[in-house]
Amino acid sequence: MITHMSIVYFFLGFLSALIVVELTDGKPATKADLSHIEQEINIQEPWPIQDTPQQDTFNSQRKN
Repeated sequence: MITHMSIVYFFLGFLSALIVVELTDGKPATKADLSHIEQEINIQEPWPIQDTPQQDTFNSQRKN
């Protein structure tokens, strides 16, 4: 016995497969050429080092 939901899921699967085939023109995936990628890893500080620290606004609200 075929239910309505199984027909809907079959149609959605068929439709998604059809879209994938049409978008890729039926060609298999090719491997990416990684030979031109820079081999050096640049690490940057998340924020610049400040010579003069700024006043902490939270602590300035507290009474000493």
